[in-house]
Amino acid sequence: MGLELSNRPFLWVLRPDITDKINDAYPEGFTNRAVSRGHIVSWAPQQKVLAHPSIACFISHCGWNSTIEAIGNGVLYLCWPYFADQMHNENYILNETGVMAEGTRSQEAKRILVVSSYFSIGFRHRKLNYLMSSTILDRTQFHELALGLELSNRPFLWVVHPNIIDDMSDAYPEGFLDRVASRGHIVSWAPQQKVLAHTSISCFLSHCGWNSTMEGVCNGLPFLCWPYFADQFLNRTYICDIWKVGLAFTKDEIGIIRREEIRSKVDQLLDNAEYRTRVLHLKEIVMNNIKEGGCSYKNLMNFIEWIKE
Repeated sequence: MGLELSNRPFLWVLRPDITDKINDAYPEGFTNRAVSRGHIVSWAPQQKVLAHPSIACFISHCGWNSTIEAIGNGVLYLCWPYFADQMHNENYILNETGVMAEGTRSQEAKRILVVSSYFSIGFRHRKLNYLMSSTILDRTQFHELALGLELSNRPFLWVVHPNIIDDMSDAYPEGFLDRVASRGHIVSWAPQQKVLAHTSISCFLSHCGWNSTMEGVCNGLPFLCWPYFADQFLNRTYICDIWKVGLAFTKDEIGIIRREEIRSKVDQLLDNAEYRTRVLHLKEIVMNNIKEGGCSYKNLMNFIEWIKE
């Protein structure tokens, strides 16, 4: 209704999982009333869209990639952060940089782009850390994940966001919470970087978003990969096939990752010291690149100088 009230043309990229029942998700009559100026799609090439001269502003979750893409195209922001660093990035956008206050686009541009947001786990010999963002799981997959953690017979930290399934009131398998109470800790939020830096963490079950990938590598943690969409699948390829510092789950014939598969991959990853050796070597390379004089350090300094110009 807000888009309708704005009385401006818009492009709305609406992922199928943004609500639990997409078939009747819109307000009554909305699509008919907005058809002449609103275009709703399930996917769009974000960088190409933001580069188009008709784009006036960007309603964004303020993930770092999206933030940089909009800055690179001189597009103003409307901030809708959801979790983690997005809140921090919002603060920079609104209060620190000043870049977004002015913008560079023609004031004649009248199109609004609305983009929906975006899943992550971690392990050690004694602990598993699980973190998830806005991925929505059906009840069968949620139960298989829970029972897989139980079957692993290892301590774990599981961060379960309230919207991970459509009804959290009876979300867990019967008796699960009692059976894992002595070795499993379930919370609604955790500071991911601090968790991954803790010495008790041995691996990281991740959606393979780029931020999570970098945080896992910088803390020398092997990965269990559960990508959900977009660049996460490409990042999984780097983790599993190129860097060889993680393993990917295999779905069954109906698209479910079963509890036995989860236990099997956990055991394979933690029982093979080569994964840990390779990721520690990769960590060393990365840390050398970000310290003063390193390649990434120089790129960042060049970027800052470019902004100042």
